[in-house]
Amino acid sequence: MKKKIVKKKAKAPKEEIHPVPQTPIEFEEPEPRPAEPEAGTPPEPKNEEPKKGKGSGFKIFVVLLLFAVAVVLAYYFITASAFDTGPGVDAETFKNNFAAAETVYIVMDVRGVKDPTVSNNVLQCGVDFAASSGMGGKDAVYFSFGDDGCTAPDGPHPLQDCVSQLKNGLTIYVKEGPGGASYYSKAMVVTVGKTYTFGTCGIKWV
Repeated sequence: MKKKIVKKKAKAPKEEIHPVPQTPIEFEEPEPRPAEPEAGTPPEPKNEEPKKGKGSGFKIFVVLLLFAVAVVLAYYFITASAFDTGPGVDAETFKNNFAAAETVYIVMDVRGVKDPTVSNNVLQCGVDFAASSGMGGKDAVYFSFGDDGCTAPDGPHPLQDCVSQLKNGLTIYVKEGPGGASYYSKAMVVTVGKTYTFGTCGIKWV
């Protein structure tokens, strides 16, 4: 018998697979994000330096303005309560000036007096001056100086209005003090304390 000759197909050469080298991809790590505040938690304050600008200059201007106003008010208060007493004289010279004066102003100054007894004594002294025998024939005008202004025979007035009238005559000025009297060419200044004897103040020429 004839043998069948079977032709074997030639095997194709195996393809060698060479792995393609891959360049590794580098991933950048994301920057950490700040943690968000929880609901209801107030955000943390930022430490920012205060901005210097026109605001600071305005504050300085306001301070200087207030200082100037305070100076003006202090000056007004001092000048409003001051009057010209004239130079100091002896009792005899004052007596002659008093006799020649047509108008006599009796001022009872109780400004700043904290003790009600002293305040009453100052007022009583002024009343006693008005009732004294030496006041006969004089045109007497009464002023009471208080912390809220001046009280005149016709009612309340600003302090300066009353003070400005004192230049028109001779003044008997009564205020808080240790007790005693000082004589000037245009005024007599009398001080009264906690102790006062009724009727002590007065014009009584011997």
